[in-house]
Amino acid sequence: MKKLLALIGLIPFATEADVVDQLLAETTAKLNKHIPLQVDEETRLDGVSAENKTLIYEYTLLNYEKAELNLEILKSNIAPVVKKGACTEASMKPLFDSGINVHYHYKGKHGESLMMIKVISSDCKNEI
Repeated sequence: MKKLLALIGLIPFATEADVVDQLLAETTAKLNKHIPLQVDEETRLDGVSAENKTLIYEYTLLNYEKAELNLEILKSNIAPVVKKGACTEASMKPLFDSGINVHYHYKGKHGESLMMIKVISSDCKNEI
């Protein structure tokens, strides 16, 4: 019995953090294989990264620079659509179920930061 317990002690047990980190690593690797990705005529996905239980999508609005936009109006129009889309997308469910948050960072055509839309897993409780 002592030998069995000693052997069990050698088996690495995956913690919840390990599972989340692995899910994030796999997700970013899969997504970044297709980068850059033209989403539509206005938007390009430039990259996906992960940190602190957060998946971060980096987008560029190809035809706009910061000075041309009213960022408050833009965000108020885009944020609800992005959040609903994230929460209802079946492929996102495992991320939100694991407590992973998703941030969508939008930049202008010259790389200037425009806005960050944050979707936290609790935002999706009523959507999924």
